[in-house]
Amino acid sequence: MASGVWETVWSFMEQAAARHGLELVDVSFRQEGGAWHLRVFLDRPGGLRLEDCETVSGELSRFLDATDPIPQRYYLEVSSPGEERPLRRESDFVRFAGRPVQLRVGHRKLRGVLEGAAAGRVRVRREDGELEEIALGEVSEAHLRRTQEGVGKKR
Repeated sequence: MASGVWETVWSFMEQAAARHGLELVDVSFRQEGGAWHLRVFLDRPGGLRLEDCETVSGELSRFLDATDPIPQRYYLEVSSPGEERPLRRESDFVRFAGRPVQLRVGHRKLRGVLEGAAAGRVRVRREDGELEEIALGEVSEAHLRRTQEGVGKKR
């Protein structure tokens, strides 16, 4: 997604989510099977409800129809990020401390248990048991993993 479009959608969605007590987790715009998909992922403490998705999807549809920031045809999807939600902000790394994670740092994948974050640095207990601290800016991708299966085992 062009950065201007992404910023426009992100800004609107962050405000719309906040109005409804929701958290904006991620926005993506990708071509799959010849069709473009604008996906917005929301969350709420205690879990997202279908009504939340419907309400915010309607608001976003009206906003996109009025502003028309995306020139091509696309499908709009508003949903929960699921169990393997992405981690973007330092507050995400703090909130989900103790959970199994996978990070991409450069060309390397790092799996382990998230130990938290502070002052722009993320701490992960790697699968080999060693604690690793990484600058948040070096993390190109991060998400929760479903289980701790494999933690402590070398892969």
